[in-house]
Amino acid sequence: MAGVEGKAEAPESDWATCFSSRSFPPMSEPAAPPPPQATGIRRLAVLLVVTVLVAAALVATRDRFSPTPPASAPDPLKGVEDPVARALRTAAVDTTRRTQWLDEVEGVDVSALDGTQRELFLRVANSQRCACDCGYTLAECRAFDPACSLSTPRLESMRDSVVAGTFRAPAGLRERPVAGR
Repeated sequence: MAGVEGKAEAPESDWATCFSSRSFPPMSEPAAPPPPQATGIRRLAVLLVVTVLVAAALVATRDRFSPTPPASAPDPLKGVEDPVARALRTAAVDTTRRTQWLDEVEGVDVSALDGTQRELFLRVANSQRCACDCGYTLAECRAFDPACSLSTPRLESMRDSVVAGTFRAPAGLRERPVAGR
C-alpha cells in the first residue's frame, strides 16, 4: 500500500519478528502408535483385571443382597395325624374284626387286676367306643390303631378306677362271648 498517505506500512520483517520473538515450544513429531498386538494384549489384561475385581466384589457382598427367607409361622397341624392316612389305615382292617372280643388290651398293664376286676375291665374295654372316630371299641382301637392318642389314657384311667374300686359299670355292657358260637 505504497500510495496511501498517513498510513505507515509495516515492513514484512517486523511481522515475522513479532511472532518469532515469542517463545513457543518446538513442535514434536506425533508418537508412533503402538503395534496392534501390544494394544490387544493390554486391553485383554485390563478386561481380565476388571472382571476379577467385579467377581471379588460380588462374592464379598453376596450375603448383603441375598433375600432372607421369611420367618415361617408355626405349623398348626404339627403333631396332628393326617385324617386321610388314618382313615385309609383303619379302613384296611376287615369290618368283621370291628366286633370281635379281645382278651388282651395292648399297651395297658392289667397285672394289678384280680379275676373279677380284669373281667369288668375287659367288658368295658370291649363295649365302649373310642372317641377318635375310628369305629372301634377301646380294646380294638389299641389292637388295630396303635397310633391313637385317645384310647390309651382312657383305658389306663379306667384300669386305675377298677383297681381303686371306684368304677361303676354302666348298664348294657357287652358280655364275653361264649366259646363255640
